Amino acid sequence: MRKQKIAELISQFRNPSEAERYYSYRLEDHQKMFIPKLAQGILANTQPRPCECLILNSFLAFCLGQKGILVATVIGDLIIEGRQVFNKCTEMPYSNSNGLIEREWDGHCWIEIDDYIGDISLFRTADITTDKSLKDFLIKKFGFNQNVLFKPYTDLTFNNVEFIPKFVLNETQITNFCTTLDYFENNQVQ
Repeated sequence: MRKQKIAELISQFRNPSEAERYYSYRLEDHQKMFIPKLAQGILANTQPRPCECLILNSFLAFCLGQKGILVATVIGDLIIEGRQVFNKCTEMPYSNSNGLIEREWDGHCWIEIDDYIGDISLFRTADITTDKSLKDFLIKKFGFNQNVLFKPYTDLTFNNVEFIPKFVLNETQITNFCTTLDYFENNQVQ
């Protein structure tokens, strides 16, 4: 059911043939182990900044795509224990020709692959933000010293974590948001 919803969004925001490929794609066990390691490597080589879900998860999706892993970069809402964590997502984020995000946008970004949800920004944002309720919840449910979320969707819903998909980024958008990460890192933007 979840995978069908993501495939429908891919069909709407990308194209139907990509949706069919995504729907039939299955992660292999070695990929399930590789993805969190890759994500940890990305985090180890980027400066911590709050609220960079769009940039970090787009970069993760780009890297996974380079390895032949079919991934959807999803924009939507994050609900934890019935509470909206970030502002409600009402529109897609946009970038200018330099890849920089043009305007403020509300919502959250993550990746989805074969009924798995990945998010490499959530724990980092929880560590940096002044609202400690998110950090307390994540520690309670996932333990100390976590920095990458990569779990089957059903495990997350069991733990009262809901990722509500609304949009899927296309390749151009993903590449543009990767350019934003490069800009931040090269210019030491905090």
